[in-house]
Amino acid sequence: MLLVERLIVAYDLASALAYMHENSLIYRDIKQENFGFDIRGDIKIFDFGLSKALSPTLLAKKSKTMYNLTPVTGSIPYMAPEVTLKLPYNCRCDCFSFALLFHEILALRKTPFHTYPPQEYFQRVVKGNERPTIRTSWPATNVLKNGWDFDPGKRPPMKSIASMIRSELYERSEQDSVLNRSMYMNDKSIRSLQGLDC
Repeated sequence: MLLVERLIVAYDLASALAYMHENSLIYRDIKQENFGFDIRGDIKIFDFGLSKALSPTLLAKKSKTMYNLTPVTGSIPYMAPEVTLKLPYNCRCDCFSFALLFHEILALRKTPFHTYPPQEYFQRVVKGNERPTIRTSWPATNVLKNGWDFDPGKRPPMKSIASMIRSELYERSEQDSVLNRSMYMNDKSIRSLQGLDC
């Protein structure tokens, strides 16, 4: 059950971030401290201070997918290589950060990157392509392996990441609150607005 609960949290986060990406919003500050639980136990995203609306005017020259955005933005232990290297980037930087957060959700502890000073992070993670160890017993390891690929073009979009996690949930649970997650969350919100879930 603990694994299913962790997968639900990861799925709900990935779904929320996918919704942002589908609406041309990039979050840019994925880290444990920016997520929390409400009184009902539902995961919530906080601090949209580094979020940015993507518009065609921000597109990098000769690119249809990469944007000229503020470099070195976000939190070092989760920052995608292209952001650290001051290159144009897009929503796939959130996919990189999410993969590191997903590793922490599965491992129930922070990655070793939190102990690295910025220069060491740059040398080991960005230039050296160091990644945390993946246990073979973990579900959705493709989210990790593909999500933190150095090349943003090889990372799956957040919608695909959410689908991969949902597939793992379907294999591990038969509860309606898991199988029909969107409907369940919508009903919960409506009930809350009506004062029935207080």
